Amino acid sequence: MKPIVTHDFGRRMWPDARKLFQFDLQGVQPGKHGIYQFWDVQSEDYQPRFTTSDQLGAPAVWEWLSERGFRVNVVNVPMTHPPRPVNGNLITWPLTNTLRFSYPDHLIRDMVKEVGPYLSDLATMYRGEPDYLDKARKYIRMRTKTLLYLQERHPADFNMVVFTEIDRVSHNDFGMEENALLECYRAINEALGEVMERFGTEDRVFCVVSDHGFVKSKADFYIHEFLRDQGFLAFKPDSGDGRSGWYLNDIDWSRTICYMPSPGSYSLNVNLAGRQRQGTVPPERFCGVLEELRAKLLEVRTPDGRPLLKDAVPGREIYTGGKADRAADLVLIPHDYGYMVLPYRSPNGEWFCPAEQNGYHGLKGVFILSAPGVSPGLKPGMPMVDALPQVLYAAGQAIPDHLDGEVRLSLFGDDWKRDRPPTFLHLPHVSESRGGPGESYTEEEKKSVEDRLRALGYLG
Repeated sequence: MKPIVTHDFGRRMWPDARKLFQFDLQGVQPGKHGIYQFWDVQSEDYQPRFTTSDQLGAPAVWEWLSERGFRVNVVNVPMTHPPRPVNGNLITWPLTNTLRFSYPDHLIRDMVKEVGPYLSDLATMYRGEPDYLDKARKYIRMRTKTLLYLQERHPADFNMVVFTEIDRVSHNDFGMEENALLECYRAINEALGEVMERFGTEDRVFCVVSDHGFVKSKADFYIHEFLRDQGFLAFKPDSGDGRSGWYLNDIDWSRTICYMPSPGSYSLNVNLAGRQRQGTVPPERFCGVLEELRAKLLEVRTPDGRPLLKDAVPGREIYTGGKADRAADLVLIPHDYGYMVLPYRSPNGEWFCPAEQNGYHGLKGVFILSAPGVSPGLKPGMPMVDALPQVLYAAGQAIPDHLDGEVRLSLFGDDWKRDRPPTFLHLPHVSESRGGPGESYTEEEKKSVEDRLRALGYLG
């Protein structure tokens, strides 16, 4: 079968290239599933509450498939920890040291004989080692063997695995002359070829998704330095650079009007009285502060003289749904994602400094669908929220009516569309009331998780 390929797998409803793609792939927008970052971006006491699977406000696709009697195998998908029961097998993506990161809990032990030791993504993160490319190949091979083992021993109707190695290499190798990135793509291509060969392609639906692309980094914008200089934020007299602990602990809240609620979020919050514990802005001034802040931000120019932002939009104008109130107050939309927005103290007190990594996340990812009925070729881009409806429709399954994504019939052949009109179903258990803010980690755990996320490029 020849596949569909779209080269511009962007977002229609939210502009942040750094959202957690696992939740975008549920086919609903963040205002429903409630996940905006690795952290809760509306923490009342400014402390980091890292998002876990328990905070997901809409059922994951493997969960509602499980409830409908389908068997599933899910491997290494971000933000699935702690493991929740499924009709099949789940290996999570923990950010802290743990031996209990699978469902059933004996799964990792069972695999050792035939697959060898399974390393969680935590253990495989890039740490600057010069031989990481060799390690990346081994990690790709390990996850491929894991998926093949699961399908052989526990055949499933739905299989999903996430390979993180291209992301790791791209942050460090993107745009460099010695292109380890190409070698990493080759390793992934070999893995996909083996999976398709072993699974068989007849009547199978295969989908390859990258939730974002990459762009060459240009500079880092230290937004808290900007906010301080504009009179919106104040640091404590004895504050450090914000990197040795939780950066918001260095803020003097009695003199702060707004701040970035989590690293890498491209967003700002008003320090609102009655919502934040030490809020300074009365509710009647909320909209005025956002307007003033937006005007100041749109005046910012990059070192080459171009506007940093296309726009800055209130979160309530972007997100809708039962979890929209958990969104940040102001969402920043860059002209160029080669400029990272960071909340730390600048190394030299300037707003812009040299980029800390070679590549940063961009909006343009890829969507490849190989299935009966597709009309092959390079197609126009579509938002990520549409990915799941395409997969379900190609597999001949009804599409749950709580999904925001749409079936794009232009991706399928005329005979297929004529004989198989899309069907829909209502899942009565779906409720936007599920999920809530995460629990605070200990200071040691916070530092550990931040170190891991920095290695992933989420903290610059």
